[in-house]
Amino acid sequence: SGCLSDPDWNAIHRNLIGLRKEEGYAELSIINAPDVGPQNLQLWSDGFNYLGLLGELTADDHEVRTFTRPHTDHGHMIEIAGYMWAASSVVRDFENIENAFREFFHTGNVSRILMS
Repeated sequence: SGCLSDPDWNAIHRNLIGLRKEEGYAELSIINAPDVGPQNLQLWSDGFNYLGLLGELTADDHEVRTFTRPHTDHGHMIEIAGYMWAASSVVRDFENIENAFREFFHTGNVSRILMS
């Protein structure tokens, strides 16, 4: 992942597209994030499997939100970056990744419809 001193959506999008068919990692963080609320959005890519993790601070804890695919077998696991993840948290449609990062870039959050 790169560090952009004055990021714009097009630069971030170009970095994401680079991970579309590759194995890798990208992170978008809020500088001077509030004490409560979203802090960063991570992408772990392994070929055509994508894991998005939204780190969020609550009043008394740290939570991680992921994509939700309710019709996926919850017992099925997929390996990404050397770790096993529930298949229900892994997406294969890169458009979901683009939408989450675009929303996070513009609003500082990702809707709970997309990531819960």
